[in-house]
Amino acid sequence: MTQYFWTAEDYAVGDPVTDAFTIFGSPTSALIAEDGAGRKYLEVIGTDNNGVEFRFDAVSDSGDVEGFSNYRIMDDAIDASIIVLRSTFGGSFVGYRADWKARDYRISYMSPGFNALASSSADTPYISDKNVKFSAVGTTLQATFWEEGDSEPTTPEFTITDTNLASGFVGFSVYRPRSVRIYSMGFGTNGDPAPTAPVASGPNTPINPGTTNLLSTSVRLTWDQG
Repeated sequence: MTQYFWTAEDYAVGDPVTDAFTIFGSPTSALIAEDGAGRKYLEVIGTDNNGVEFRFDAVSDSGDVEGFSNYRIMDDAIDASIIVLRSTFGGSFVGYRADWKARDYRISYMSPGFNALASSSADTPYISDKNVKFSAVGTTLQATFWEEGDSEPTTPEFTITDTNLASGFVGFSVYRPRSVRIYSMGFGTNGDPAPTAPVASGPNTPINPGTTNLLSTSVRLTWDQG
């Protein structure tokens, strides 16, 4: 069981994020920026109607996995797959994707054509800080959506079954030439939940030193728990 957490706060303004992500496509921007309050984020701006994919390289290939993203979409017309699970990546757009687009929640199977597996409407602002959790465990997909500052719902918005994909890579994608701010992401594999904050180790956390891996120089941690 392994957990990974990525945050823009670990970088300097202007930094790339290629230490953690492989980028497919040619975004206009894919650098760390900072808002007026000093909060850092990965600014992603797509190009024309082409898709851009960010594969999180620490999870090389996963079956059972949960993803989390804290983000802000800066335009109400953008298509942003805030979490992508079990994907081939590389421009083929095959995978499961969770979106909170404008006022619509949805999860989809891309093959590479679009196939919405579940969707519903949300009475929330178009542009605001949002959270999404999305899991693929066996053939069961679950997605949960909530505004930053609210409590995470105890019941997922969607719980469905789909048998198209058994494993693949994880990350996120953006479609259309508009801006998305990614503040943080988390992934949990093989039964671990996706962390929503840095995973702190301590005297009560069992860690196997032989399998502990500190990703780059920032707080991106993974360990096997047992």
